Amino acid sequence: MSIRSNPGDRRARALVVGFAVLIALVTGLVWAFCAGGADADRLARSGDRAERIEAVDRLWKSGGRKSREMLVRLSGDKDLQVAVTAVCALGHTGDAESLLEKILRDRAKPARVRSEAAAQLGRFGPQARERLCGVLQEEPDPVVRMGAAKGLWRLCDAHTAPNLVTALSDPDRRVRTHTFKALNRLMVCRFPYDPERPPDQQQQVLGEIKRYLGLGAHPTGAPTGQAPCATSVRKTAQRP
Repeated sequence: MSIRSNPGDRRARALVVGFAVLIALVTGLVWAFCAGGADADRLARSGDRAERIEAVDRLWKSGGRKSREMLVRLSGDKDLQVAVTAVCALGHTGDAESLLEKILRDRAKPARVRSEAAAQLGRFGPQARERLCGVLQEEPDPVVRMGAAKGLWRLCDAHTAPNLVTALSDPDRRVRTHTFKALNRLMVCRFPYDPERPPDQQQQVLGEIKRYLGLGAHPTGAPTGQAPCATSVRKTAQRP
């Protein structure tokens, strides 16, 4: 005589097994997350620079408020490479604009750290525009101004064109180089401007760029030696 199992019993056993597997998976994920966070905290407090950089890598991948707090702490690391790497990672975690702003404003921090904060602010859209343009025009440290130019390159906002054109006359070659890169993302046409040369030797091409962007009138509506362009400034672009 054979005994057949009740279909209801089989379903119940399957549900119990499935529920047990689900609990095991969730428990494993929670354990891995907590262990990973604890490990990152240990690495962040290590005396070894390589381990602190490893902590930065883990923190930006995990994200979240706790990770951002730890990255801010690492942005004050005594080792400049660790500090700059932490600020760069902070820019990739999302919801970090106010933290980057605070780092940028802190003149007690090294210029490279503040410069990286400015560069990362460009990821946060039009709300960072005024701040970055202000830094580019008014910041006394050229390294920080260079970071603002990098941020404006990343932002790629046509409204920043007048500020970028003005910064083409910056006394620092590095600022001019990154400013011209940012401006080239906005312009359809190209100009023979050379960031390596002093601005006072390039007044003609600077004038052509200004007229091309609508900051002055050009008799042909196009830069000298080039065909007229249909659009002077790109309206939209993807931020990398």
